[in-house]
Amino acid sequence: MIPLLLAGSLALAAPVPKDLKKKYPPDPERLLGAWEIVVNEDNGKPKAEVKVVVWTFTEGNMHSSSGNSNWKITLDVDQTPKHIDIGNYKGVYEFDGEKLTIVYSGNTRPAELKSAAGNYFVTLVKAKDQPAK
Repeated sequence: MIPLLLAGSLALAAPVPKDLKKKYPPDPERLLGAWEIVVNEDNGKPKAEVKVVVWTFTEGNMHSSSGNSNWKITLDVDQTPKHIDIGNYKGVYEFDGEKLTIVYSGNTRPAELKSAAGNYFVTLVKAKDQPAK
């Protein structure tokens, strides 16, 4: 019985990984800045383009370096998964450490964070010249 208790107390005393200890600001603030797309899929398949695409988020807006377009954005952090609207596109999103994943569609809001037919799937990381928030 004592070895079992000792093993349990050692597990509790183990150091917590750095990323789990990190505190992040609320999503609207965390989203701000330039994000580089590292995974870009359309209809469940990787896009063939290899050019660097950066989405820059400001309060209530997003600018895409691809096509030099601007979009109004809204977040609903109370939904599961969390909702994001980019112009007329309905989407869901999730932060995972320093990564941001967004799945969106022009038809109906995707139900989950998964690449599939009928939606766009992107994973982004903070652009190299931008500090992570």
